Amino acid sequence: MDFEGIAMFNYAEFKDFAEFNRSIFNKAVSFEHAKINSMNLDAKYNENSTITLRESNFRNLRVPWKHIKNRLVYRTGISSSEMLIDKLTYLNLIKNFNEIGWFDDGDSCYFEYKKLLKKKDIDSLRSLPSKIRSRVFKSQGPFLKKIYIFIEDTCNGCEALIKVLFYYISLIFYGHGVRLRFPLFVGAGIIMLFACIYAYNNQASPLWPRGFIISAKSFIGIAQLQGETLTGPSEYWSIAERFMGTILLVTFTLVLGKKTLR
Repeated sequence: MDFEGIAMFNYAEFKDFAEFNRSIFNKAVSFEHAKINSMNLDAKYNENSTITLRESNFRNLRVPWKHIKNRLVYRTGISSSEMLIDKLTYLNLIKNFNEIGWFDDGDSCYFEYKKLLKKKDIDSLRSLPSKIRSRVFKSQGPFLKKIYIFIEDTCNGCEALIKVLFYYISLIFYGHGVRLRFPLFVGAGIIMLFACIYAYNNQASPLWPRGFIISAKSFIGIAQLQGETLTGPSEYWSIAERFMGTILLVTFTLVLGKKTLR
């Protein structure tokens, strides 16, 4: 079936298995407040078509994440670039993908969800100065009210900043629990960085392979052999590397275990 206009299925109830895999959606398709028991939504989508699942109740929804990644919008008629994030829909999609065994799609959906939240917080930080100026200086209330508005907006900005910082910490050390390559690459980078530090302090010469061997041992917490003992500033650098290595190894093991055992 070819849908030339907007396909509206708002408040619809799909009790049996619904197939749209042979359909073509040229514009928007909306399932707002719909109840979906089982559906194949692996259809063909026009370049500018969008999908809305806001406040819908769905299970066994079969549609590859790559087909809806850049089409999912908060509400029909709103551009996917606008920062209105339907958190519940993303969380339900992640749960749906995991329940039907599409774990890679679930991981990709969760990773994109975290990116959208980060982008929204960054946009909030960028607009904070103008927002404070607009609210404080245009306020007609007493001086204490202006102070309250300034403190309130500043606290909101601090909260957004903390969320962004934790986003990058989680990305670097944990890959948000779904991307193994991030802690793996960061760990390799730390080993290379500290190998250069040890070589610079004349504690590991030549840099390859001796410097990298010493750095790798410090990273995973293996005792150095005789003649490889680090002294001076390198000893403290080694402690710092061992600390970061322990965190990365633990988080890497957690992510690996999660992906292996599911």
